[in-house]
Amino acid sequence: MATDQLKICIVGAGLTGSLLALYLAKRGLKSVIYEKRPDFRNISPDRNRTIAMSLSERGWHALKEVDMLETVQKIGAPKYGRATYRMEGTPMLQHYGKSHQAIYTVNRRDLNNLLLEKAESTGMIDFHFEHICTDINFETNTIDVQDKANGSASQETFDYIFGADGGLSSVREIMERNTDHSFKTQILSCAYKELEMPPLDTVSEKVLLDYLHIWVSRHAFIMAQMCCDGSFISTLFNDLQGTYSFNQIRTDEDVVSYFNTSFPSLKKYIPDILSQYFINPTSNIHTVECPRWNYRDRSLLIGDAAHAMAPFYGMGMNTCFEDCSIFNALLDEFDGHMGRAITQFTSRRKEDADLMARLSLKNFDSITASIAPTYDAKWKLERLIAEHYPELFTPQYVLIAFTRMPISQVIRKAENQNRMIENILKDAHPDIFTDRKILEQSLEQYFVEVRQ
Repeated sequence: MATDQLKICIVGAGLTGSLLALYLAKRGLKSVIYEKRPDFRNISPDRNRTIAMSLSERGWHALKEVDMLETVQKIGAPKYGRATYRMEGTPMLQHYGKSHQAIYTVNRRDLNNLLLEKAESTGMIDFHFEHICTDINFETNTIDVQDKANGSASQETFDYIFGADGGLSSVREIMERNTDHSFKTQILSCAYKELEMPPLDTVSEKVLLDYLHIWVSRHAFIMAQMCCDGSFISTLFNDLQGTYSFNQIRTDEDVVSYFNTSFPSLKKYIPDILSQYFINPTSNIHTVECPRWNYRDRSLLIGDAAHAMAPFYGMGMNTCFEDCSIFNALLDEFDGHMGRAITQFTSRRKEDADLMARLSLKNFDSITASIAPTYDAKWKLERLIAEHYPELFTPQYVLIAFTRMPISQVIRKAENQNRMIENILKDAHPDIFTDRKILEQSLEQYFVEVRQ
């Protein structure tokens, strides 16, 4: 069948579904998108559900491939490192990588709207908003859809179906119900709540606007990212159960006590904390693990529908965007043969997605430990080594955020580098972290021995 006659269905018009449709449109392929929600562009912004997303190299590369790089850069605010606050409010500054390397904060709604506008402008995509996917016959690729506006039901058969409908994917649930696939979904014991901070206006604080701000306390932390308008979108990550948990904070007095005890230096940044806390919802964090993402050569889960992960590394969206880029590369490899690309996608992509998901979970502990002097010292040591010996050392975070090296390779390289750090510190002078000259001498001696 000629490619321009293929019938392709994408369930989900979110970030992944819109981007995938753009990739297909660039190849001259038309698609139909069913989205259960209304058109996001026609809904008034909900300040209580404004999610800040982090864009790094893997995501930027995908946007560049669909000619969206410059458009999205206009709504991004760069972050060159993180300011991690101790209880008394003094921040430790930790640069991500080199001076020009930055993570960009984007508003999820704004980014999704830009993708939708671009997709619609191609004339290759037929959008159906407020249409719910109720069933799929994966043997015939026949999909049942209900129109929420009038309740009418319809049925259509496609050559290929893509489930890009997020962590709570209906396509995945139907695939598990109607095929031999089984999936592992989990709700974490940690949840999150969005809190908005007004723009900062003091001279000293303006110096830190190019940083991700993190306040850490016990087994919770707040992460704040500045948007282009100067306001901050912050997220409180906290346990659902137990002392100081979301379920234990029920009254105004509880909120005041919680922030006085856990984040005393943060109160001045959120003057309306009481009203925000009870208006803004507490949201669960879902993770998904699938043994395989395709059904034969005709249906595929992609993005969060296949591998929803914890948000603690800021790589969820970037991983989804990289999915689309890799699927497009498979289409190139197989001369545009959609079925072959679908069957190969799981084996080509799953290991890296699973490893990224595990790193994301582990990073919760890393963030809560980031105020420790030893953590800060190790962070800075890694970057100093990378500065002097870039051919031998690159910090793990830099490899993940600022390169497109497969995550499996990143892990292997990071394991070797951790052993390197341990060897450097094993017989190091006690003042190695406080005296730069001693540190540089220790590094020089170690790498001379390595090269010999």
